[in-house]
Amino acid sequence: MLSYSGTVVGGECLQHPGLLGGYGRLRHVSEHRIRTGTSFDRFVNFTDAVVAIAITLLVLPLISVAGPAPGQTVWGVLGDNFGAIFAFLLGFFLVARNWLTHNRIVNSMRGYDATVFWLNISWLAGIVTLPWATAMYGAADEWGTPSEGFGGTGLFFFALLAFVSAMAAAISMYVDKHPEMLRPEEFESHAHDRLAGRLRSLVFTVMFLIIGVLTIYFPSAAAYLPLLFIPTGFVISRLARRRAEIPKTSDSDAATTEIQ
Repeated sequence: MLSYSGTVVGGECLQHPGLLGGYGRLRHVSEHRIRTGTSFDRFVNFTDAVVAIAITLLVLPLISVAGPAPGQTVWGVLGDNFGAIFAFLLGFFLVARNWLTHNRIVNSMRGYDATVFWLNISWLAGIVTLPWATAMYGAADEWGTPSEGFGGTGLFFFALLAFVSAMAAAISMYVDKHPEMLRPEEFESHAHDRLAGRLRSLVFTVMFLIIGVLTIYFPSAAAYLPLLFIPTGFVISRLARRRAEIPKTSDSDAATTEIQ
């Protein structure tokens, strides 16, 4: 069964179908202006462009790394600059991971409002600050003799990542509470992606903060803890997929019961 409710988009009241119990009840909110069409396309393109620039800037600290000196091998250069190289690879992977989470949220959207815009700007502010935080973290002297907590740069780096993840979670939770910004035809099909993205952002926020604190007390071990994000993301995705399938199973069982 389909339900219909009004939504104000650019000053016009539009009707959108929603699956009862799935898409949710859409309410008419005259002051809730949603920007769609070309405006939404520019919103997405702007976000992608900023992320692309930020992820490119991560490599700048490595440009100044000179090649092997006489009698030195490239392996020696890599070893001498291990901190900067490791921080670059870590930052590159985490920015890409954050973009993917953000992309999964946006893929099911049809428009945005002022709240989403400013949450997204906050998310971008964290993203564009990451190259600077990554450069400081990679240049810390403690990479050679990790004993002083990277001078606080590790805590700053991971706290910034926690902020970025928290903003992504905030966008996802806000959009889910305002389904008029979601595309009805893809609401159910993207339920898993939205749930996985939200859970991943929340879990990663906590993990980033914990790792940041650990870099102060256990800098050698904490520097490699981000590798745990790979299996953690996989587990979260599996759990989200299983949780998203539960309502479908329940609906199917209810329909079978009614037929019988």
